[in-house]
Amino acid sequence: MAKGAAVERYVLPRMRHRIPFVLGAVFALCSGPAWAATKTPLAYSAYDGWNGYAGTALSSDGAWFAYGVAPQDGDGVLVVRSLTSGATYRAPRGRDPKFTDDGRVVFFTVAPYVSDVDVAQRAHKKPEQQPKNGFGVMALPQGTVTIVDRVKRYGFAKHGTRFVAYLLESPPKPTHAESSATPSPQPLPTPPENKKKEEATTLVVRDVRDGTTSEIADVTEFAFSDDERYLAYATQTAEGSGDGVHVRDLASGAVRDVALGSGRYTHVVFAPAGDMLAFESDRASFSSDAPHFDVYVAQGDDAQATVAVAMTTAGVPRGWSPDPDAPLQFSKDGARLFLGMNAAPTRCRTTRRNRCTSIFGRGAIRDFKANKPSTPIATANRRISACITSQRSATSSWRRHRLRGS
Repeated sequence: MAKGAAVERYVLPRMRHRIPFVLGAVFALCSGPAWAATKTPLAYSAYDGWNGYAGTALSSDGAWFAYGVAPQDGDGVLVVRSLTSGATYRAPRGRDPKFTDDGRVVFFTVAPYVSDVDVAQRAHKKPEQQPKNGFGVMALPQGTVTIVDRVKRYGFAKHGTRFVAYLLESPPKPTHAESSATPSPQPLPTPPENKKKEEATTLVVRDVRDGTTSEIADVTEFAFSDDERYLAYATQTAEGSGDGVHVRDLASGAVRDVALGSGRYTHVVFAPAGDMLAFESDRASFSSDAPHFDVYVAQGDDAQATVAVAMTTAGVPRGWSPDPDAPLQFSKDGARLFLGMNAAPTRCRTTRRNRCTSIFGRGAIRDFKANKPSTPIATANRRISACITSQRSATSSWRRHRLRGS
């Protein structure tokens, strides 16, 4: 008890000094509702005023900074600001800016009006009938803006300062009333699923110095060389007469055909030095029941493309072929070409219902110094496609074809 009493005599004097402070805090809390009544509660409408960023970019010389402002509700804006003079320019609905290598031009995506998107969604329009993105060019230091509507994608050279190319969207399809009033030409027969081609549209090449443009028809994809000397592009037509890969000299405008023939062409890519061009195509087997892709390479200014990797190439697993769904990429020194491999397509024995799935596969490397493919390497990033068919009906169990080399 004596020890407890000593503790009690020690604690109580300290508590006497704290009592006024505690009473003051209690008084403040009791008077809180009068002060809290003046606060405005946060409503959902306040969220619409919040902004986010839609891409940022800094010019290579550090003189200009660009960023997209994306509100929660409403149309955004692209802001380009000089970090030396403080001059600021804006482009409506701009986002995801990219500077040219000299920092004198900004390319950006132009989003459609939010109101137009809302109207199209409420009307349950098909994807091809909904508003599409556009493409914008801002010239610096003047800040002049040029906007092009309905653009699929655009691209420019890594070290380019003059040219940009953009692939236009297909023209809007007419409504039922318009199509019935205007007779349409006889459509071509629908190709089988394993021979369907990507929709080709118009490619526009723009000189950002003088604003001149030139158009190329029936293009599916394109690529610039890093030094901006060449533009390569693939063309495809429904009947096959215009299928191929072509290279345009941007200085002279001369065009040469690297590969021609009915088929599909994809993954057009230049080596970093610009002296080699690679792509994938199934032109050699397009007329067969189960076309498969090969990798082609063109070396030199006047060379025609030749097969670099095919089903019969040494080192390729038996029954495998290059995968058109996997990326095609050169190494930094241009001595190797990275590609994906998959089980070569085969004609399905049943035709009632087909679909495809993906499973992990292997990747392969083409070594151009040794002029031969190295041993395929295992990787979790490559995929191979397996054909899966239903034997009798949609409710039948799925059957997987065995994959060789797996």
